[in-house]
Amino acid sequence: MTKKEIEKILTVNEVSKTKEGNFIARKGFYYKHGKTEEDLGKSIISDLMKAGIKYKIIDSGEIWKAFRGGASLRTQSHWWVKFNIIEKS
Repeated sequence: MTKKEIEKILTVNEVSKTKEGNFIARKGFYYKHGKTEEDLGKSIISDLMKAGIKYKIIDSGEIWKAFRGGASLRTQSHWWVKFNIIEKS
């Protein structure tokens, strides 16, 4: 699957694809409101299952940075989930 196809399926701010063929989905936050990277992972799992896509979650995490207006998502606070697409049903 392509990055564009994954972007249409997921409800995240950014999707990137690694050289190894894995995807990294990122969702930025200013306030956590009790949420964690596990919540993002559950959302991604739900979106992929609805689309009939088999996946493997590889890793996840949280990056916290002090707010800087106009900075890119990767340099701001965000949760990320790294996953691989096994096959599309």
